[in-house]
Amino acid sequence: MKTTADTWNRIRDKKRIENSLGILEEGNNNQFFYSPKGTILAIGYTRIVYGDHGPYLEFLESHICSAYWKLTKQKGSYSWYDEARQRDGSNILLYIQKRDVKMLPNPPAGKYSVRNNRRDGYADYKVGMYYISPDQILTTPPQIANILF
Repeated sequence: MKTTADTWNRIRDKKRIENSLGILEEGNNNQFFYSPKGTILAIGYTRIVYGDHGPYLEFLESHICSAYWKLTKQKGSYSWYDEARQRDGSNILLYIQKRDVKMLPNPPAGKYSVRNNRRDGYADYKVGMYYISPDQILTTPPQIANILF
């Protein structure tokens, strides 16, 4: 697999994700992903895309636990993605990719955005794939505190 971490910003993001979540750029069909409230979001992922808008986990539709998601924005046919939100109230955003970004040399503004003026687009998003920011999820279930009544 060819890495998408090919510039300083993407290498920075790769190190951060590997250290904080303990997952690799290459996919893993046995990896569980959780919301901060403990809901299982997905089982497995294809890879992590390191783009100039930051890192995003990439999923097949079959990885996504669809019962826990609600389609919230079905954008027009010329938009790049539709949006779904997590039903447990954690407000996690799932992007459903409708178009690639090969014609866009730079990303929209954002926390990790860097303008690298790429000829082949600012990220390697694939049509039909699902994406979640790794900043929004957990790779281990959250600890639930014991509450005394």
